[in-house]
Amino acid sequence: LPDGSFTLCDGLTLALQAILADSFVALGQKLEIAEISRLDKHLKRCKFNRFCLQPYLQLFDETDEAIEARSAIRWQAHEKLAAVRRIQMTRRECTKRLGSGTSDAASTGQSSAQRRPPLHSKCIVKL
Repeated sequence: LPDGSFTLCDGLTLALQAILADSFVALGQKLEIAEISRLDKHLKRCKFNRFCLQPYLQLFDETDEAIEARSAIRWQAHEKLAAVRRIQMTRRECTKRLGSGTSDAASTGQSSAQRRPPLHSKCIVKL
């Protein structure tokens, strides 16, 4: 951000949305090359190499091979984003149930020692 502050976001979701929209904007600002490099480094560390943005940006020439490759990556991004959103929705629902005390274990009469531990907050991603 211009004032030097920063905002945390889910890197995979950001990359997938950028690929699907062909728009490299986050929080209303165009992503700079250095930011794209940091995002790609994060994606590689998390084993999401196929969704790195720098190689995708190189596919914007109009050759048939580039168009076909871009289309394939966009389809993979669409499928992955749908899967990520399903996971996020499930985690939100589980977190709500655990927070309200109405988990499945409680409804079956299991003791608190037998219940599953709550999901770690680092697994939950806010969009």
